[in-house]
Amino acid sequence: MLATDLYAPSVGGIERHVESLSERLLADGHEVVVATSTRADGDDPPHVHRLPSWSQVLIRRRARPEQSFHPPLADPGLVHEIVALCRQVGAQLIHAHGWMAHSAVVAAKRARIPVIVGLHDYGLDCARRSRLLPGGTACEGPEPSRCGPCASATYGPIRGPLVYRGLRRSQRWWADVDAFVANSDAVARAANAAGVACTVASPWICPPHDRPPEGSGVFGLPDDPFVLYVGAQARHKGVDTLTAAWRNDPPAPLVALVSRPEIDAPGLPVGAVVHHHATHDDVLATMSRAAITVVPSIFAEPFGLVAAEAMWAGSPVVVSSVGALPDVVDHGRAGVLVDPGDPSALRHAIIDLLGDPARRAGLTTSGRARARALDGTDAIVAVYERVLGT
Repeated sequence: MLATDLYAPSVGGIERHVESLSERLLADGHEVVVATSTRADGDDPPHVHRLPSWSQVLIRRRARPEQSFHPPLADPGLVHEIVALCRQVGAQLIHAHGWMAHSAVVAAKRARIPVIVGLHDYGLDCARRSRLLPGGTACEGPEPSRCGPCASATYGPIRGPLVYRGLRRSQRWWADVDAFVANSDAVARAANAAGVACTVASPWICPPHDRPPEGSGVFGLPDDPFVLYVGAQARHKGVDTLTAAWRNDPPAPLVALVSRPEIDAPGLPVGAVVHHHATHDDVLATMSRAAITVVPSIFAEPFGLVAAEAMWAGSPVVVSSVGALPDVVDHGRAGVLVDPGDPSALRHAIIDLLGDPARRAGLTTSGRARARALDGTDAIVAVYERVLGT
């Protein structure tokens, strides 16, 4: 069982990982069910189960209804549903993702089966899950004098203290987890600092096909070589840096596939071709046509799934040298690293690559090989086998 609070139609790294991993495991002959508390309209594949929870009733107001974040404490109603589903399908193992782990660990103990917790961000002990303070500056690490006020500033004076206390209390169930799997060395280091030992396994699962599906892609793309941005319209994703790099004299046409604008979202560059809610196939197909894909994040990216997807699709990448991105992108061979928050460095790297087609072709070839090497399926299955003793 893959248990996750975030799942389609919500769009993000955890959602993509769980969906891709479930499809790969099914294709490889494993029996898989996905348990999620995310609501959705329409039909799901038979292996996806959307479970009711108390928090869905108690937390009615959400900035984005499709993103049903699980609170950082066990939800009694959801625990009951997970246990019932485990017994119904004969689950041998739970692999929990996101804050749904708070319920999944309790459920696994009641169902008497092992549980693995996947760490995709800094949410093990960070209320914002990003190691960023509300103003966007980097946090030095967990500290009660900072974490309590930060949680209140993020979630409000009532929910904030509850989130913070929930995270502090969650340390009680860490010992009940059979294995923690971090998606990168950066996340593993943060977990180690909190006293949690991790196995590291890439969350990137290569698509089953060699190229994006024929006929996919967004409409209205520029005829000239263009630069692509994919992600949330948010400051921590480096949108301010991107906009500053395009100010006055744009280095190239820019296409932005925006998954969601954050509250008080920064503006995108004037003249950018902007598309909202593109499908995943459309994203990959657009990447395959982009001269360059940029990941200008200013926070410590837990992994950098967009960079892996772009390399697989055949787009050279220019990414910030922060968090796990230097490990994902082999600088000089599979992509180019620049200092985070430096519009001039980003701009010059883009101009240099656009002026050197041969170098871009070399990065494309090496990037595809790098993406194939990053596939984490075998490493994740090895953890399953170790925990099950098979």
